[in-house]
Amino acid sequence: MIEIYNKPGLNLPESEREKLHQEILEIAKECLDDLPDYQCLSGRKSEYDRLIISVSRDQQGKMNAFC
Repeated sequence: MIEIYNKPGLNLPESEREKLHQEILEIAKECLDDLPDYQCLSGRKSEYDRLIISVSRDQQGKMNAFC
């Protein structure tokens, strides 16, 4: 399943944005040794205010990719 988040900092409640951020970090940690502090990886609301994030989830709803 693919989900599109259009500027989630503007339209997701803080708790849902934080959950999305944690899921993104879990995926990023599988791919990167050191996580950069920018864009969606930073967790800053100002970044989430301007980004469009695509997410892939498995049949159980677990995130398996993002861009």
